[in-house]
Amino acid sequence: MPKKNKVTIGEKFNKWTIIGEIKNNQKTRVLVRCDCGNTNNVDYYTIVKGLSVGCRECHYKKNIKHNVATHKLYPTWQGMINRCYKPSARGYRNFGGKGITVIDEWRNSPAEFIKYIESLPNYEKRDKLNLTIDRINVKDDYKKGNLRWATKLEQCVNSGISKNNTSGVKGVYYNGFNYCISVQRNGKRHYRYGFKTIDEAQHALEQLKKFLDSENTNKYKNLL
Repeated sequence: MPKKNKVTIGEKFNKWTIIGEIKNNQKTRVLVRCDCGNTNNVDYYTIVKGLSVGCRECHYKKNIKHNVATHKLYPTWQGMINRCYKPSARGYRNFGGKGITVIDEWRNSPAEFIKYIESLPNYEKRDKLNLTIDRINVKDDYKKGNLRWATKLEQCVNSGISKNNTSGVKGVYYNGFNYCISVQRNGKRHYRYGFKTIDEAQHALEQLKKFLDSENTNKYKNLL
């Protein structure tokens, strides 16, 4: 039987503090607590040699904090902060200008925000489906439980409520990024999105109305 190492309760190695010893005939294993409060049982040799310096969660936070400025989702965090707290930012009037804020945990830590949105459904499909972060309740803040990955059309529909019209033109809505249009015919609502200016959106709205009206007229003629 191999000789076991002597374990000292309370001894600290990097982020790990030994809080107990686990009986094992093969090798010395110890119960440890990370500085963050997480506990685990590990091979005593790995913490003595520095092969394990803390829990996985702290390791993840350290890595993402170190690389956060170059993380692919960092611009998403930066855009959110700018829209809510930078008056000169595009879309501020529909976010920060309307009192929309970001919870302190995310405002102070892009790493925590990135970690959260990576855990949301459809994260893995975001590139294939061209999804971006959207607030489920457009009147509420950027907070846990109020975010989702959604298409531009879904976001347009989500913000396209007449009483919240922000463009001043019926059928035209601004979702904080671009202008969207909405027309209802025969009980069905038709949407288009991605217009950079209100003039482009108004022109497209009129064209869509004419197209739908002519389509309905042709259908009516075919019934005569």
